[in-house]
Amino acid sequence: MSTEILMPALSPTMEKGNLSKWLKKEGEAIKSGDVIAEIETDKATMEVEATDEGTLGKILIPEGTADVAVNTPIATILADGNLPMTLLALTLGTACLWMAYTVFWAIPSELVEGTAAAGGIALINTVGLSGGFWGPAVVGWTKAWTGSMHAGLFVMACTAAVAAVLILTGKLTLDRDQSAQDSIPNLFIDL
Repeated sequence: MSTEILMPALSPTMEKGNLSKWLKKEGEAIKSGDVIAEIETDKATMEVEATDEGTLGKILIPEGTADVAVNTPIATILADGNLPMTLLALTLGTACLWMAYTVFWAIPSELVEGTAAAGGIALINTVGLSGGFWGPAVVGWTKAWTGSMHAGLFVMACTAAVAAVLILTGKLTLDRDQSAQDSIPNLFIDL
């Protein structure tokens, strides 16, 4: 998958510019924010920054080319990482978590009754809503550490799968403990 880099407009009135120099070569790894080229107008020389991460693919406009129209594709960025594998992991992790939700929501009502069950459900909501903060934060930290968005998404997929396994394991343990308690005769009921 590739993304086109377009000739930017350096001012609202700019219609054309000169691509004076490429600072990265084809096949070179780039990150978002890396300076990849220099563009000249009659007023100034400006730097073009990459907006995506990946590998600089094909340079479509060679350096030294004059009068390149604004929004003309000047190069392509090829996506790094294994995007299909990342998406598969994220899909499987999310599916596991969704399968575990129904089990997770049933746990408070099995353990306690009345207002305590409502408190348990409120706790579940609090934990669930905190994921809306921690999920993007973890993806951002992982991207900052590794330089790859794919790694952040893969961490989120693994976290979702581990959460699902923990929920299902906890539910099985609760069911086993409950059936063990049911098999013990209650002496006080018989009296």
